[in-house]
Amino acid sequence: MFASRWMYGSVGFWVGALVETADIFINGTARGTLFIFELIVFGLLGMIFGLVLHRSRENNRRIVRSYHTSLESLANAVAAKDDETNGHSKRVVRYSVLIGREMGLQHRLLQQLEWGALLHDIGKIAVPDAILKKPGALTDDEWTIMREHPQMGYLMVKNIDFLKEGTDVVLHHHERMDGRGYPHKLVGEEIPLLARIFAVADTFDAITSDRPYRKAQSIEHAREEIARHVDTQFCRECVEAFLRLDTDDLLRVQEEAKILDYETVQLQKLKHIS
Repeated sequence: MFASRWMYGSVGFWVGALVETADIFINGTARGTLFIFELIVFGLLGMIFGLVLHRSRENNRRIVRSYHTSLESLANAVAAKDDETNGHSKRVVRYSVLIGREMGLQHRLLQQLEWGALLHDIGKIAVPDAILKKPGALTDDEWTIMREHPQMGYLMVKNIDFLKEGTDVVLHHHERMDGRGYPHKLVGEEIPLLARIFAVADTFDAITSDRPYRKAQSIEHAREEIARHVDTQFCRECVEAFLRLDTDDLLRVQEEAKILDYETVQLQKLKHIS
C-alpha cells in the first residue's frame, strides 16, 4: 500500500515538474531561482494530484470488493437452499468471464457479467423445496412454477443500483435465439448480450458436470453439442468466442471448482448434523 502511494506521488511530482519545464521552455518566462521555485511548486501540485488519484482508486476498489462480497452472500443463500448451486455458480462465473474477455468486453461489462452470473439462480429461493429438490421428473404444473425463477430473481435484484446490466443475466438466462425460451420468448438480438454469453457458459457447465441421471461429458462433446445449436439456442458470436477458448483454461476452472465442491460437501454434512 505504501509503495503504491509513493509511486503515485513520485510520478505526480515528476509529471508536474515536466509540465512546468515544457511551459517554461516554450514560453521562456522564468530563469534562475524562479525557475527552480516553479518546478518545485508544480511538482508538489502534481504529487498531491497523484496521491488524491491513488486514494480515489483505492476507495473504488474497496467499494467494488464490498459489492462483490454482498452479492456472494446472496449467492450463498441460494446455495444453502439448493445443494447443487454453489459449485455451479462459481464455475459459470468463470466460464462467462472467459467468453466475455474473448469477445473483447470492456471491464465494466465484464464486471456486470460476473455479478449477473453469480446471481443468475437467485430466484430459486422462491421455488418450493418439493419442486426444487424433487428426485424425479417434474409435472407440467411444477415446470410452470420452476420457470418463474428468472422473473422472481429479477424482482429480487432489479433495484440494486450497481448491478445494472447484470440483471439481464438473471432475467434472460433461459431465453433462446429462436424465441422458444422463457420468460419472455425473446428472439435473436432482443436477448441482451450478457445473457447470450451466459447461456453458453451455463450449458457448457451442465454438460460437463455430473448429474443424478448421468455422468459428466467431455469438454469436446460439450463443444460439439453447443456448436450444433448455434442460431437456435445460442448466439453465433458467443459460441464462436467460446470455441476459441483454450481447453487448458476450461480444465483449470473445473479443477479449481473441485476444491469448492469438497468444501460444499463438508458444509452439507454439518448442516445435516445440526
